[in-house]
Amino acid sequence: MKKYFLAALLPALLACVALAAPAQGGWKEYVYAEDGFAVSTPAQPTFESTPAETGLGSVDAHNYTVDLGNDNKVGISTTDLKMGQGLDPKLILEAVKLGLAQSLQGKVVSEKEVSLGAAIGVEIELVTDANRMRIRYFFIDGKVFALMSTAPLAKSIAPETARIFDSFRLVGGKNK
Repeated sequence: MKKYFLAALLPALLACVALAAPAQGGWKEYVYAEDGFAVSTPAQPTFESTPAETGLGSVDAHNYTVDLGNDNKVGISTTDLKMGQGLDPKLILEAVKLGLAQSLQGKVVSEKEVSLGAAIGVEIELVTDANRMRIRYFFIDGKVFALMSTAPLAKSIAPETARIFDSFRLVGGKNK
């Protein structure tokens, strides 16, 4: 009897493995040397450059977005503050965090220090009337790196978020 049960179960297990394999196989590392980073995602990020005004002047934010489905998105943004080198990273990270919360009329519900090599960063959970967000910020060599995962308030942050955030790494480039 046990032999027949295993024989019946084996094709079902193989089918499950076969169905799961393409989802994992779709992950790839994408390198953006011009912006100084690499990240692994299940699909190639789309790129958009957005001008922004800061206390340090006009800058261009380079935004890379991946749609994870189910109304979940992950984005990576790099903004070279140009004159920001030599500034205290903790002050910059605090200003970026507070600025985002204020502009979105959101509330920071959790915060923890994170690191990327020797660089310190901050990870926050922020909620607005419509969305929840997990955001990781780093300020390195005058550049702000922001990783953001968003979901509607009624849904959870995508489980892929941790894998994407943890895969983020710095690479050499003209702006590094």
